[in-house]
Amino acid sequence: MVSAYMAIEDITPKALSFESMAALYDETRTADQECLDAALDFLVDRFPPAQFRSVFEPGIGTGRIAAPLAERGYRVTGVDVSHGMLTLLRDRSGAIACQQADATRLPHADATFDWAIAVHLFYFIPQWRRAVDEIVRVIRPSGPLVLMHTGMGAEVPFLNERYKAFCAEQGCPIKPRGVKSTGEVVDYLRGLGYQTDVIRERWR
Repeated sequence: MVSAYMAIEDITPKALSFESMAALYDETRTADQECLDAALDFLVDRFPPAQFRSVFEPGIGTGRIAAPLAERGYRVTGVDVSHGMLTLLRDRSGAIACQQADATRLPHADATFDWAIAVHLFYFIPQWRRAVDEIVRVIRPSGPLVLMHTGMGAEVPFLNERYKAFCAEQGCPIKPRGVKSTGEVVDYLRGLGYQTDVIRERWR
């Protein structure tokens, strides 16, 4: 039974990795710092570190969200499929625990973390429902799961198209892999019994 399961896994479409452009990744991810800080401070007010100390971030990348969360008093743990991204993260912050792993098979026990945050993650994972299930599994019962966007890509269509072209030039073409919209993830979470709170247009 185990070997049959592994055979199925071997032919399953893989999640997108930014390994080949890890050194350039941060240059392709910019956000207005004042808006980003305001959004992170909102999370601190909503989920104060005194009550929600341990946070898990799947797809942690180079830590552009994890590092400021750690600076705000959280104990941050994350995974990513890219070794290169994690190397940059370790150089950036020694306060964050991270390891190479797939979000659909997390190496953590049930209810390990107080809450989780996922940033632009499920678009890159073909088995995104399994990833959601795994994230929900490793946070405590009724623990918050934050789906965060640092820009929807529609603000400046030219830049969005240029970004896709740049990724293709670097050997990392963006092809449809996972969920088509965050709304699908929200609906799936509602089906699991989650209450949802959608906050948009608050920071620009």
